[in-house]
This record gives sequence, C-alpha cells and structure tokens, in this order.
Amino acid sequence: MSQDAEIERLRAQRSRFIAFAFAGNDVLLELDSDGCVSYCAGTVEAMFGRAPKDLKGTPVHDLVSDRDMLMLDELMVRLRRTARLDRIPLHFQGPEGDQRLSLSAILLPETPDVTYLTLTHLRGPAALAPAPLVKTPVAVDSFAAKVKDKIRSGEVDDPQLTLLDLTPDKLAEALPAERAEQFMDSVMDYLRAWSVGGDGVGRLDNGSLGVLHDGSLNQDDISKKVNDMLTVFDPGAKPIDIKAATVEVDGRDLSDEDLSKALVYTMNNFVRGEAIGTDFGSITAGYKAAMEETLGKVATFRRAVGQNLTLVFQPIVDLSTWQVHHYEALARLDSGDRLIAPARLIGFAEEFGVVEEMDMAVMKKALGILTDNRGIRSGAKIAINLSGRSVVNDRFCAELLLLLQKSEHLLPRMLFEVTESHEMTDLARANQILRRLRHMGCAVCIDDFGAGAAAFPYLKALEVDYVKIDGSYIRDAFHTRHGRPFLRAIAGLARDLGMQCIGEMVEDSDTMWLLRELGIGYGQGWFFGKPAADVSRFTLTGQPGRSSQRVVTAS
Repeated sequence: MSQDAEIERLRAQRSRFIAFAFAGNDVLLELDSDGCVSYCAGTVEAMFGRAPKDLKGTPVHDLVSDRDMLMLDELMVRLRRTARLDRIPLHFQGPEGDQRLSLSAILLPETPDVTYLTLTHLRGPAALAPAPLVKTPVAVDSFAAKVKDKIRSGEVDDPQLTLLDLTPDKLAEALPAERAEQFMDSVMDYLRAWSVGGDGVGRLDNGSLGVLHDGSLNQDDISKKVNDMLTVFDPGAKPIDIKAATVEVDGRDLSDEDLSKALVYTMNNFVRGEAIGTDFGSITAGYKAAMEETLGKVATFRRAVGQNLTLVFQPIVDLSTWQVHHYEALARLDSGDRLIAPARLIGFAEEFGVVEEMDMAVMKKALGILTDNRGIRSGAKIAINLSGRSVVNDRFCAELLLLLQKSEHLLPRMLFEVTESHEMTDLARANQILRRLRHMGCAVCIDDFGAGAAAFPYLKALEVDYVKIDGSYIRDAFHTRHGRPFLRAIAGLARDLGMQCIGEMVEDSDTMWLLRELGIGYGQGWFFGKPAADVSRFTLTGQPGRSSQRVVTAS
C-alpha cells in the first residue's frame, strides 16, 4: 500500500472514529455522495437483520420506513445547511417490522462528500412512549407546554417559534378535501424534519401550525417549500398566501409558568389573527413587541390585584320568604376616588392564564372578611366566583382545599359560583373538585348560565346546587315570545335535576313577579340592592304588591 493510500485510510478511520464517538450510538453508517452505505459498524445485524457486508451499497432510503421517507429527505437538506443533526426520532425497517430509532448525523470538513449517520435504539421512557401524534390537532395549551419543555431542555441554543396560518378554509381554496389532508401530512413531515428534536411541531386545533426550530430555518423558506409541495399535489394550484410569524422564545428571564402563559397568549393572538398592526410582513417584530407588552400587562395585573383589590357585596334574595339568602362577593379595583369593575382585567387574566391568581386573591380576602365580619353581618353567607380555568387547575385547587380545611368553621357560610366565560372541556375533572367543595359543606352554583362557552352540557356533567340564569334571558322574557317558555323550561329542568335557579338583572317588581311565576326561586339585581362594600346594615324593603305585568313587545 502506498504512503498516500495509507494516509487516506488512516484519515478515513479517524473520521469514522470521530463520527462514531460523537454520539455514542449503536450503529454507524457512512454514506457516499450518492447516499449509499459505504461502511457500517456496530450492532448492524441486530438492528437491520443483515450482515454489515450485505449492507454496503444499499441506498439509505431503502433502510427507512415509507412513513418517514419525506422527513429523511428534509433531514438531509437540513444536515447540508447545519452540518449536524442530534437525536431525531425516525422509523427504520427492522427484522420484525418498523422500528423507531434515534438518528444523529455529522458532516466533517475533511470528508465533505461523506455523510456519517449514527443510530441507536430508544432507551428508558422514550422507548416505552408511543410516537408523538404531531399530525393530530392539539389545543394551544398542550402545544405551548411541549414548546416550553423543549426550550427548557436546552436542545437548541437559539429557539425560535414560527406560527403559520394554514387553516382548512385556506387549503380548501387550493385542493379538494380528499387531497388536502394528505398534503397536510406531508407539510407536517417537512416541518418535523426542521423542528427541535424532530417532534417540536404542532397542528393547532383550528388548523394553524406551529414549529419550534433553530436559526437555520426561516419563515420564507417554509412558505416557499409549502407552495413547492402544493404543486406536486396539483400542478395547476394557485400559490397559498401563507401568513407567518416568528418570535425568539429563549425565555431565560421568565419562570416556567410565565413562559407557558406567554406562549399561550402569543399563539391565541395568532389564531385569532390579532397581529400587531395590519401588516403581516412586519408580524415578527410585532410579536416580539407583543411578548414584551404582555409581560408588562402581567406585572400591572399582579400589582393591581396585590394592592388595589377590594370586594363589594350584592344580595341574592329568596323570593318565597323575602329574605336575603346570601351575598355575592364581587371583585373591584380601588382607584382612590371610585371602585372599578375589573372586566377587562379579568378577560386578560383568563386569556393569559393568570386568572387563578386573582381567584385566589379574592378567596383569601373573602376569608378575611368572614373571619372578622367586616362589612357583613355575623352569620351571613357569601358566594365567591371561580373561573372555569381555576376549577381545572390542579395547583389552584390544592391551595384552595388547603385554605378551606384551615377555615373549617367558615365553610357553612360559603358558596362558590363557577363562571362560564372559559369553557371547561374536562368536565369530569371539574366535577371532582365541585364534589369536594359540596362534601365540605359549600354549595356550588353555575354562574351566568347560557351566556358562556357551554350550557346544557354543564347541567348534565356537573353536580351543583344552583343555576344562575344569565340576565339576557331575563330581559328576553319581556321582549321575545320565546323568552318566557325558555325560562320556564330551564327552571323545570333544573328542578328535575335537584337544582334551584337564580335570576339575574332583576330591575323592577314586574321582573321579580315573573321569576316567581316561572318557578325561579331566587333573584339578584338592583331592585333588591346595589353592590356595596358594607352590607352589615342592609335590609330589604317591603315586598311590593303585584301589578299588571309588562307584555311581550316583540315576536
């Protein structure tokens, strides 16, 4: 062997050693410039059921499962751009069928025409976990949690999140329905190849897409590739106008909780099309600004709740006995010269995911008022509002139950109203905490029934004592012909389920008498009393006589 040949042999051996050592995997595959195996080592026969010598000359595509062929192609494109891939799950053909392996790869400067792949069987929890269903639509919260975990894992130094507006309606304009789903599967395979860990991609439940990636990919690349793929499915298809946003999301200055909430808030804004300004060309800068603005709002929210939160009380009256049954505790912000209803603040808190903090602050303040009987008669009962988000938040519920256990003597004076503004999708889980509250002696009410995200499914799934009918239905009883029958039906259904009804927005005696006529036992509204910080001396006026009721004025 000539000296030059020996040098080349040693250089090749050195490169193979480096390639094998950099990942410490089970099998090393060396690919030539045509993508065929030129050398292999390790537990080749156990992994592929073939001897190393029989694998030489085999195209690497012949080793990969059909389901991941497109992803392999994109991984090779990514490798040529970045020179390295780390631990990407991929399906390969094995002796007993498809097997999910971890793929790493490297290109070395001294051998530019050679690609080194290392493969290993997944071990530990990863080996037992099923392949992630990245093509299945997921909720924004779930995808945000995945993104947060990947950012914290340190898998990538410069994590970026790109969101794509690729909804079913937009696809329907370009492809027939039977081909649109196949196209979306291909798009997801493409994005997986560029995503962090090979699974840092999500199809949000409205059809939008999100991908967590490093700086080697940009949104223009994605738009071009997606439209190139579209022409494969339909050469005559018009290009899709893909709106996209990319934001850097290292999150080093955020707690895990705030990072998750910031991601959810950003993705929700994108899903609704609420960019900063109207120019989607500048959307990336807009989202960076939005993230900073959001964190500023969170700080303002926490400051307001910590320093300015106060409670006022409005009576709920038993219409049969004409007695105050209990008071609803309503949150207000003290601005110095007046009390402000924090409707916008609550909306932001629910959207960003910090409403649990407000609910807990109200809870603690209410317990203090009951303990000291400040602004309320001794023995009087109060109802405390809980957001649907809080009811399904494990940490909030654990803290709530602990507080109640420490205040056991106050439990007979407490009720809880669950608001409908946020839909509770896991009703069985929500019902568990409501049952715990009722078992402790606290009555439970569904607030604003009919106004929020769900109505009758709540009656079916949640075990509660009261249903508070939204005021819009009370008003309809005087302005639409279906209003009274609808109210009567709700009251009858609640009664059959063992629940009692509360009518909101009782502004006059006609409304009060209407509620009694329809079988609604309790009323709340300015007719009985406005919210006040001190109701310790509150008394109801005498029950008014029955006048001729207003007639329905609209069909």
